[in-house]
Amino acid sequence: IIKFRVTRRMGYADNTALMYIREIFEPGDTEFDYITDYVCASQLSQEQVDRMRIMILPQRREENLVSYVDKFRESASADIQKNPNNTVLEHFDEFHCRYLAITDPKAKFDALFGFSYALKHRSEWIFQFENQRKREKMVESLAKHWRNLMVRSTAEELGVDEEFSYQALLTFLDSFKLLCDSIETFGNPPIKFIYKAGNKKMVTFDDDCSSLTTGDTRTVSSRLSN
Repeated sequence: IIKFRVTRRMGYADNTALMYIREIFEPGDTEFDYITDYVCASQLSQEQVDRMRIMILPQRREENLVSYVDKFRESASADIQKNPNNTVLEHFDEFHCRYLAITDPKAKFDALFGFSYALKHRSEWIFQFENQRKREKMVESLAKHWRNLMVRSTAEELGVDEEFSYQALLTFLDSFKLLCDSIETFGNPPIKFIYKAGNKKMVTFDDDCSSLTTGDTRTVSSRLSN
């Protein structure tokens, strides 16, 4: 019911996918440990309902997201001996060059959100400690892409509705920042995902294709399970 109300309200077809960036209850919430799988909507307070963050996924956005998640999963499965951190960096090299070639803001958003979500969904790379500087530059470059995109384009130009998807985006970026904050650097400066404009810290990764490495109600969430 929520899906159809959201998609119809925003003018999308009923078969448009959406995903919950933040559920009503999540780990860390007081209610999380004792709620059942079924929650009656009539028993929820407005504050609880307002916790939800829903991202609407038109077809291209959905395809980008699922494609990157599948690519990360397949790479990890293809060679379990391979360092997942290197795999991520290799994927970023390819993504970075493709992203810089995109000129349409909507296409840039769909690609950047899909890749960023895949990084968060397949987060094994944060526990690998090789190529620390290259990993830092990857995170900095992603943050720079987000800053530039959000400064230069309105929500409408990105193809993002302000009522649901834009709020979900901000929640996602905050959660991605927390993920990066958790990366162990062993005494080195922390890896910062500075996606908000206005910070004076400069990113050293150039805007070119330089390599970081050497050599029917449906929701997308259900399709991304391990």
